[in-house]
Amino acid sequence: MLLAVFLLPATVLQAQDRLKDFDTARQLFWGSVYPAGGWTLYCGLRFEAEGEADSIMATIDHIYSMPRVYEQLGCNSRLQCKRAKPKQYNRIEADLHNMYPATGELVISRTDTVFGEVDADESRYEDCDFERRRRVIEPRDIAKGNIARSLLYMREEYSLTLPEDLELLKAWSQTDPPSEQEISRNNAIEK
Repeated sequence: MLLAVFLLPATVLQAQDRLKDFDTARQLFWGSVYPAGGWTLYCGLRFEAEGEADSIMATIDHIYSMPRVYEQLGCNSRLQCKRAKPKQYNRIEADLHNMYPATGELVISRTDTVFGEVDADESRYEDCDFERRRRVIEPRDIAKGNIARSLLYMREEYSLTLPEDLELLKAWSQTDPPSEQEISRNNAIEK
């Protein structure tokens, strides 16, 4: 039943196994998934291909955060996981389905948070529909399905636990189904 929310055919998972580390994945992320630029996940800000003028600086955000991965794998840091569990850790860190473009400020503001519902609009981040209340982040509606599918995929693929409410993630996935942009992104990752 859970697998129905994913866009991922078996060939995608086989291709993912060929990514040896995050540096390789980062090159593919910018060079193959977003070669002409795109939009950041949380705020929908347009970024151009690398080196283009008048472009916002986008960075990679792991939706299932890497500090959570360290904890799940029993490590204290990225370096310790790379040494103690290199194959497992590298595969998780390099998984393109868990990476989205975001601004550096929002990546930093996500530290030690979970995705969920936030009651008050006064906690919005600048001009972006990205709300934070204590340790809970609520993204804009158009990003909720992408986030939910990424988290559910990480749970299923790597047996990682989710601090987020599972029923809420399923609801986000259903109310924000895959867009043409998300399907195109998935197809680029598959290639």
